[in-house]
Amino acid sequence: METVLCHLQELTDQQIQAIQTLESAQQKENLYYKLDPKAFEKKSPHYQHFLYFEDTELKGYLSASTFDGVEIEASILTNNNQEIAIILIDSLVSYAKEQEMKRILFISDRKDPIIPDLIKKYAGAFSFTEYRLNFDPANFNQADYSPLVLQSASQEDRKLLYRLDHEGFSPQDKLIYDQKKIETLEIEGNYIAYLDHEIVGKIKLDHFQGIIGIYGVVIASEWQGQGLGRALLNQGIQLAINQTFQKLYLEVDSQNARALKLYLSAGFYQEAIFDYYELDL
Repeated sequence: METVLCHLQELTDQQIQAIQTLESAQQKENLYYKLDPKAFEKKSPHYQHFLYFEDTELKGYLSASTFDGVEIEASILTNNNQEIAIILIDSLVSYAKEQEMKRILFISDRKDPIIPDLIKKYAGAFSFTEYRLNFDPANFNQADYSPLVLQSASQEDRKLLYRLDHEGFSPQDKLIYDQKKIETLEIEGNYIAYLDHEIVGKIKLDHFQGIIGIYGVVIASEWQGQGLGRALLNQGIQLAINQTFQKLYLEVDSQNARALKLYLSAGFYQEAIFDYYELDL
């Protein structure tokens, strides 16, 4: 039996199909994975792919992404084969060290029978938990009127998007404009929310083959507490409905009870629990 380990930045259609087949087999076992749809679209310095083949059959896949040059997020599919998982993890660790990364965040379905224990053997420590939520259109009640207007973000909105992301996800930290991060910030799929011509927030929708992910639902700090979060989410959902989708999902930190309550009330339901394990390099 011939075994091959490939490290790629861009995938062929055949390789993407093989990964999706592997993922589907795991989903039948009620195991889920955090795979960024954008990683499959085109060559990008943000994404790395590690594929393990036995003869010509894909037996293991590791998806890695980084946007700050400091931390890598990784998800591993191996059909519960620990030996293959170790090969993939070792390859990623070697690559991360070569790139002088500081840490790796491994993401695992809480029900995964091998990955959590395996990461702990690498001295990886539990960091936090995130819920994957899927949308059920039957439970969505769209209000007839919304006070918000959404406009697609442009290149000129990079600094604004950076500030809003900071307010939404790191409000406890001092805002420091990092020009490198601002320049690499992805614009596509971002929408700016306006109320009477005032900027009040943002939302991002990622698309891939009929799958849409909602990311970065943020209301500016001075506009919070006025029900605009629900209005923004509803309009994001309506955008997805208008574009047609097979699956609409989002993810939320398990500690963010307020956001979780909002999402569940808007027609989402819990599909999976992802635990993050941090490995310092």
